[in-house]
Amino acid sequence: MRFEYEKTAVVTGAATGIGREICLALAGDGWKLGIVDIDMEAAGETRELVEKAGGTGEVFRCDVGNPEEVAACADHFFAAWGKVGLLVNNAGIMVAGCIEDVILEDWRRIVDVNLMGVVYGCRAFVPYMKKQGGGHIVNVASMAGMITLFEQAPYNTTKAAVIGLSETLTMELSPHDIRVTVACPLCLNTRLMETASIESEFISQFYLNSFAQARMSAADIASCILRAVERNRFYVVPQPFAKVLWINKRLAPASLLFTFKWLNRRDLAKPFVMWLARHGLA
Repeated sequence: MRFEYEKTAVVTGAATGIGREICLALAGDGWKLGIVDIDMEAAGETRELVEKAGGTGEVFRCDVGNPEEVAACADHFFAAWGKVGLLVNNAGIMVAGCIEDVILEDWRRIVDVNLMGVVYGCRAFVPYMKKQGGGHIVNVASMAGMITLFEQAPYNTTKAAVIGLSETLTMELSPHDIRVTVACPLCLNTRLMETASIESEFISQFYLNSFAQARMSAADIASCILRAVERNRFYVVPQPFAKVLWINKRLAPASLLFTFKWLNRRDLAKPFVMWLARHGLA
């Protein structure tokens, strides 16, 4: 892919899923990758795949919910490489359930990782990018931050916040030639559910059905994200049905909320959402 800055990238959550696929896609173009995760075994597997694909990779253990570790990560790669052209804030976890069922500890955990992990990453890398004269930041959010589904308030809230943060940064950082992209995919089958804390049978079944019928893979999503980086696009909404929902939300913001409230009062919302999941539309 064409890229205006140094072909060096640091990717969090790079051991599996979208993070791994972004690394592999960049490796094929000869990039140098910082493979950041807390799962060292899986991160090592990503590094091996990166090297087979033609890139070079270095594994770095980092808990993105820990600001000191994220700062150390930025210090390390800028010291080792001199420049980092691309930062991908991809690490995330899933917490879901009705508002009264999700324990506060899980709320704090998902905020620390999904939101503050992105905040820490941007705070640590942006000063270096300003000094080097530019760069690109990708924040991986979700359509759950745009089109919210009931019984997963913690996940929806953190992803909506990442979108808001990204919108702020794309304006704030523009004088420094630091570009920002925010990715908002629908459900896809990654290892997100392996570490999930879900207090809702409906949400568990929803994701099982969505994953089984997903029409785009993590590799497909990674390709969409990297095309957006190449073309300096801000929003990435990969799936066609996601685009339909997004347009509806932009043109008539209250219509989807009204529809789902009406359906939910009549016990029709869950069957309808499950139908969407079984047909690969969620």
